[in-house]
Amino acid sequence: MEKGETYVQYGVLPRQGAIEALRKLKASTKWKDNCRILDIGCGPGNVTHDYLLPTLPTSTKEIIGIDISEEYIKYAEFHYGKNPILSYQLMDIVNDEVPKEYDNYFDYAISFLCFQQFNNHKAAFEKIKKMLKPGGEMFCYFPTSTKSTDIFQCLAKQEKWKRYLHNYALYCSPYKGSFNVEEDVKRFLTEMGFKILYLNFEERQYNFLDKNLPNITRALAYENMKVPEDLFHDFQEDAVAALRSLYVMKINENNEEYYDFSYKLVTFHIIKDK
Repeated sequence: MEKGETYVQYGVLPRQGAIEALRKLKASTKWKDNCRILDIGCGPGNVTHDYLLPTLPTSTKEIIGIDISEEYIKYAEFHYGKNPILSYQLMDIVNDEVPKEYDNYFDYAISFLCFQQFNNHKAAFEKIKKMLKPGGEMFCYFPTSTKSTDIFQCLAKQEKWKRYLHNYALYCSPYKGSFNVEEDVKRFLTEMGFKILYLNFEERQYNFLDKNLPNITRALAYENMKVPEDLFHDFQEDAVAALRSLYVMKINENNEEYYDFSYKLVTFHIIKDK
């Protein structure tokens, strides 16, 4: 469960993002009693358990976390699966079929910092819409593009890594090259049959120390790229070198190297039309 441990230890941004997103959610919605909730891209389950669960009504019936990573799901089940309303399941929101028992099943779908990791949002939202009840709601929070995709683009050109990263574009945000991301997101959600209750875009910055990058790389490397474990140390070193080549490294007051990322964050609260 090393990957899960690493994510929990170094995943500061997901924790901070969840706290902020849940604060906004609290201001824009009133949780229904006896609700069922789907947490998409739950990772190792710590955000679901530590931050989402305490905000919910005590009458909440069920929270199901889904993720594409088998290692994350095993970690979540081991550490948090004893709670009677929490469960975690292996599911690819883009490519897997929706289990029949989940048709019109959930009152809410939640997703924090997940949708920047794949390109096919249409397939994902078709499944989300199928799983939500009529009038079901979704709250979503993700950067419309990230530097990690630039890292993988650099590595994909190298002979050593192109066999593993040749399809990296499948795991890039569809808004990476958008000239008007606000209008593109708004149009997409409307065309998918959702009513927009809240939509917000913000420019953000996130800094992390150079010494933490190898662990962050392990925590956030996309599941479908499947870099072999015996090559992962080399992959981490080359990812650091690729990141340095993007010229986002700076020096802080303690003379420590850190990476300064800027990104556009989208937050939305939508409802499935009845």
